[in-house]
Amino acid sequence: MTKQHLSAIFFALASLTTSVAHAEIQTWRLTATTTGVSSGFTAPAFASLGHTFSVDYAIDMATPYDAPSGGYKAVKSLTINGVTTQLTNQNYVFAIAANGIGGINTVIPVARADQLQFISYSESWPNPTSTLSSVLSELALMHGQNAPYYPPNELHLNFVGGSVQAHPTSFALSPVPEPTSLGLMLAGLAALGVVARKKSKR
Repeated sequence: MTKQHLSAIFFALASLTTSVAHAEIQTWRLTATTTGVSSGFTAPAFASLGHTFSVDYAIDMATPYDAPSGGYKAVKSLTINGVTTQLTNQNYVFAIAANGIGGINTVIPVARADQLQFISYSESWPNPTSTLSSVLSELALMHGQNAPYYPPNELHLNFVGGSVQAHPTSFALSPVPEPTSLGLMLAGLAALGVVARKKSKR
């Protein structure tokens, strides 16, 4: 393996890292504590009364506004209870100025072991903004100290046979790379390792 080949591989990996850094997909993590369970329903252990859990939303920040739905069909997947589910275009981030409300609605398109079907996260604030990035930022600010907003802050999880209500305690951009991006970076590092081993044997 020549120095030129090795340089080319390093350049390709650098380009890959740059493209990953500028990826449009962002992961936003919502943390909440269960405050209520519908009568006669036994909630999954992760969402039982008093338990704290998280929901990771993978959001495509390049998604344009969709007027008919009143929001951005930007939620591509979610991870909850240790399971990631790919979503369809029925899932969106919304802000309705007339009603003073914003949030994220997600419909689960496939059967899950925990029988989760729908998640609705909503926050109320006086003047919801309209751009995707600003809506997410406003949702994050709802949980900051001395934020000039008001309740209710609600998270509803609908399962087959019952529902769970939870109180959101935080909503923030997660620094954890998307699985696809992480996989690409690891593949690039593995390729460099193979090249290095071949070079050392010569």
